[in-house]
Order: sequence, then structure tokens, then C-alpha cells
Amino acid sequence: MEKKNFLRPNRSKSSSRNFKITMVILLFFLTYFRTAVQIYYPENFILPDEVLLFVMLSIVAYLWIQEVKDKNYLLLLHEKLKISNEKLEQEIQIRKRKEHELRVAHDELGVRVQKRTEELLKAKDYAERIFQVVPSAVFTVDKNKYIVSWNKNAEELTGYTAKEMVGKRCVEFTKFPCRDSCHLYDANIEKPISGEECILVRKDGQDLIVLKNADLLKDDKGNIIGGIESFEDITERKMVEEELRLAREELEKRVDERTRELSKAYDALKIEVDERLNAQQELQIAYSQLKAAQQQIIEAAKMQVVGRLASGVAHEVKNPLAIILQGVDFLNTIIKDADEHSPIVLGHMRDAVKRADNIIRGLLDFSSVAKLEVSFYDINKIVTESLLLTKHQLDKYHIKVTRQLQENLPELELDRNKIEQVMVNLILNAAHAMADGGTLTIRTYEQEIIVDDPISGLRSKGDPNQRERIVVIEIEDTGTGISDEILTKIFEPFFTTRRNAGGAGMGLSIVKNLIEMHNGQINISNKPESSGAVVKVMFWI
Repeated sequence: MEKKNFLRPNRSKSSSRNFKITMVILLFFLTYFRTAVQIYYPENFILPDEVLLFVMLSIVAYLWIQEVKDKNYLLLLHEKLKISNEKLEQEIQIRKRKEHELRVAHDELGVRVQKRTEELLKAKDYAERIFQVVPSAVFTVDKNKYIVSWNKNAEELTGYTAKEMVGKRCVEFTKFPCRDSCHLYDANIEKPISGEECILVRKDGQDLIVLKNADLLKDDKGNIIGGIESFEDITERKMVEEELRLAREELEKRVDERTRELSKAYDALKIEVDERLNAQQELQIAYSQLKAAQQQIIEAAKMQVVGRLASGVAHEVKNPLAIILQGVDFLNTIIKDADEHSPIVLGHMRDAVKRADNIIRGLLDFSSVAKLEVSFYDINKIVTESLLLTKHQLDKYHIKVTRQLQENLPELELDRNKIEQVMVNLILNAAHAMADGGTLTIRTYEQEIIVDDPISGLRSKGDPNQRERIVVIEIEDTGTGISDEILTKIFEPFFTTRRNAGGAGMGLSIVKNLIEMHNGQINISNKPESSGAVVKVMFWI
């Protein structure tokens, strides 16, 4: 490194020495010149001795000063050189130490490299052994799809030796789909590739169906350097699968045929079962109808017996009652003034005889088989007239009447007096059920019903396979209702819950008889949502 002189201009030692010699020569030349001039031209000499002395002293002084400066410069230079030498010595020591460290590191690195090389050689040998003994056929390729390695299983599977295959492109012994598109280097295919089917061609020309697995090989920096693929021969498996597929299709075909046969047999069996069920239901219905008809026959026979008995009894009793009534009236005219108790007793006797006469008249009505005097009537008018006839009783029990009568109902073929008797009887029964007051609702409406409707409880009078139209009269009260035990007996003759109030028990039985004479039906039930009963009278249109 070049040292800079900060004391004088840059000048080498030789130039400084030459300058001094020049100044000495100049001083000598001036002394010689003065002496020569004094000797040869004394008259012309004009330079005084003082001037010459001053010049000489000046030169000597300048030379001395320069010498002093040179000595100082040399001393300073020496000090700087000393410092530079010390720094240089330190740098030399540092470099020696670093060289030693580098030598030690180099030796360690060499040992590590040698050790790593041995490990890599062992790993390579281990990988090579695995590569050769792995049960699958395995080969590796470079970035250009050239085969780099080819293991023994690949040789046995394809018939190609490693010497024959290394250096060739892998697509040369493949068919669809590998020949058309190499999925290993396809960026759109996710890696690793697992379970992909491919067709290879053996050396003898035989096609092999293989199951391929593949992945990319990369270096430490993640750069792709090639790929590795393994494949397994599944030709026999595919053949077995194809045979199984054909067998399954054949089995499915047979199962479908058998299923169709069973389905037809099932349909036939179902039809037969349905027919048997229908026949069973028809038998049950016929049995129920037979039982009902039998019961009706028994009831009719019983009613005929009761009717004949009642008719005979009524005729035998009616005349004595008339005589007794006349006797009571005669006694009432004779002894009405005898005492105050006689008229009262005779009044009670008269009421009892009239009550007995009413029972006899009911028996006669019940047993009567007189022909109905029918004509076409508006049922709403009959209901309205019946309400007028019972208005006194309804007002007596403080009963409110609500009418819901459908307009323009078809006229019915009825015996007006008999149906009016039915309405009056049913309205009075409802009024008696509401002794503390209530609401009586009467409805009339037209309805279409299904034959043997289990909801309405109606039985058809005509074709059992068609719907029929009826007119319904509903009488609904808000009384206490009717117990289940009584409901089963209300149509029986002489059954009454008002025997203490003078009831004879012939009202509802006569009502039912009159309605059935008109080919109608009557149904009495309790209201499901509240207290009270509902009477439905139905006439076919």
C-alpha cells in the first residue's frame, strides 16, 4: 500500500540527494566564479563579499533545513512503517488462524463427505436391492421419458431385459391410455397417481392389463428430475371380473325373469286373496244382514204377536173403559154437590180412565195395519205445523227453538197425519229432556249417501252398488242425553223412563213403526261434543 508524505511534496530519496549535490556544485561554482573574476577582471568585479557570503550562507542554511526535514520525515516514516508492520503482523496472525480453522473445517468436511458418500453408497445399494426384489415391476424415467432403470420383476412381466429397455422411451411398449397421454408429466393430474389401469405390450406381443402407480422424482431444491412407476399384472383378475360380470348379468337376467314370474304369481295370488277377502267380506256382510234380517223377523214376529195380543186386549178393555168413563161422568153429575171431596175423587178416576184409554188407543195404533193415505208434501211445512202444535209445551219448559230448514227440498210421498204425529212425539220427547230449559234445533236437508254407510248406519233399499239421495230431519236438544243402556231399549214397546209421569212406553215404538211404514229409518244418538241427543229421521227421495 502506497504511503502518503504529509510533510513535503512527493519526492523520492534519490531526487532529494541529487538536489543537494546540485546545490553544493552551485555553491562551489559561485565561489570559483567569484575568484576567477577577481583574478582576471578585478576592475570589473562589482559583487561584494557580503553578498556572496549571504548567498553561501543561505544555501548552506537551506541545505541544513532540508536535511532536518528529511530526518523528521524519515523518523515519521519509520514510526508509520513500524505501526504498519504491527498491523500486518496482526493480519498475518489472523490469516494464519483462519487458515488453520479452514484447514480443520476442510478436514472435517472431507470426513463428513466421505461418511455421507459411504452412507449414500449404502443407501443406493439398499435402494437398488429393494428396487430389484420389490414384488412389483418398477422402472424409472428421466424428464424426457427415457427409461433409466428396469427391475427384475419388470423383466419377468414384460419379457424385456433391463439392457433392452434402458435408454428407450417408456411409451414404446404401452397402449391406451398411456401412449396417448403420459399422466406422469401432466400438470392437471394430481400426484401421486394410484390405481390407474393401462395396457402394456409384452415382448412376445401379448397385451397385459396392469394397475399402475406413479410419482415424480425431485432433487433437494424441488426440481423435477424424473419419475418412478410400478405396475402389477391384473390381466387374470380382469378376465375373472369380466366372467363375473357376465355371470352377474346372466344371474340378473334370470332373477328378473324369475321376479317377473313371481310378480305375476304374486299378482294372481293377490287377486285370488282379494277375491277371497271380498268373498269373506261379502259373506260377513251377508251374515250380518242375515242376522239383522233374522232379528228383524224375530222382532216382527214378536211385534205381530204383541200386536195381535194388544189388539185383542184393547178391544176387550176399550168397551169397559168407555162404560166406566160414562159411569164416572154420571156420578159426577149426581154427587157433585154431596161433599167437596167427591168431585176431586171423581176427577182423578176420570183422568185414570182417560190415561188407560190413551194406552188402549196406542195399542190399537201400534197393531194397526191400515193402509197409509199418502200424497206428496213439503216436509218443512209439516215440521212448522208440528212446532205450532207443541208451542205450548215448549213455552212451558222455556225452550228456545232454532230452525235450520233447507229451502226447495223435494216433496216426499207421505201420510201427513202420521208424519205429523211422529214429529210431535219427537219434539215432546226432546222437550221432556230439557225440563229446566234449553235449545231445540230442527234441521232439514238433502244428502247423498253410500249404500250400507257405516257412518250413517243406513241400509239401502235399492241397488247396493250405487249412491242414493235422502231427505234428513234432525231434532237436536241440549238435555242430559241418553245412557248407552237405555239407547238399546228405547224402541221396545212399553219401555219408558217417565212411567211415574204417566208415560206408557208406546211413543217411540209407534214412531219407528210409522217411519218404517214410509220406508224410512230413524237413528237416535248422543251428541259427541256436548250434552244432549240427536234424532235423525231419513226418507228416501
